[in-house]
Amino acid sequence: TGLPNESQTIASTNTICAADPLTLSLTDVPAASGIGIQWQSSTDGATWNNIGTVSMTHSLTIPAAQSVETQYRAIITCVPSQDEITSTPVLVSMSPLVDCYCLPDITLNCTDGDLITNVTFAGINNNSTCSSATNGYTNYTTTVAPAQVEPGESYPVSVTVGPSGEGWLYESVGVWIDYNHDGILDSLQGEYTPVGTGLNQAVTGTITIPTTALGGVTRMRVVVMASLFPLNAHVCGPLNPNENYG
Repeated sequence: TGLPNESQTIASTNTICAADPLTLSLTDVPAASGIGIQWQSSTDGATWNNIGTVSMTHSLTIPAAQSVETQYRAIITCVPSQDEITSTPVLVSMSPLVDCYCLPDITLNCTDGDLITNVTFAGINNNSTCSSATNGYTNYTTTVAPAQVEPGESYPVSVTVGPSGEGWLYESVGVWIDYNHDGILDSLQGEYTPVGTGLNQAVTGTITIPTTALGGVTRMRVVVMASLFPLNAHVCGPLNPNENYG
């Protein structure tokens, strides 16, 4: 009976990437029948939109929760009396895009020849060595100037690969570019280009920039793997340890 308790909205994180789930919960809400909870979100603090329908659930997990800064709250109702109170909102900001890209989590012995020694693309001409890689990955975003490309245009790409060292017959090269700037290197969104296959040579191909690509600095990732195609499942975590990323 009467008003529900005052409540705070709690978020599992205060900053989030576009691909990450978010869990919301409430403080001081009794675990009893007769309580209705309607979760809501707002991107401007004025207009609130319902998330799902009224339930008795005191927590809510939203997969791939948001793409812009968002506030969350809940309307908590005592169903028999229809008295209600609104929880204190919580603000969840977007993490910097550079912090949102997945990192390969492997232990790589690139001395076996499965490595990238050069990437050349639209003004980039960058040499790399085994010693520069950490778990098979090297981040050149602070040391190599961005490629200069335009939407709708095509550009040659060359990736020099190692000789392998364990009897592999193929070194396959793939390139991902985050055209929509969502922090996800996504083959399903047309961000993956298979370049080609070779061994101890420059593997060449063509990358076409879609007309929908957003302007500004954009993340590109290059992967070489000792296998035949496809590589599109290997941008974040490999199934094969013989990979090198740049």
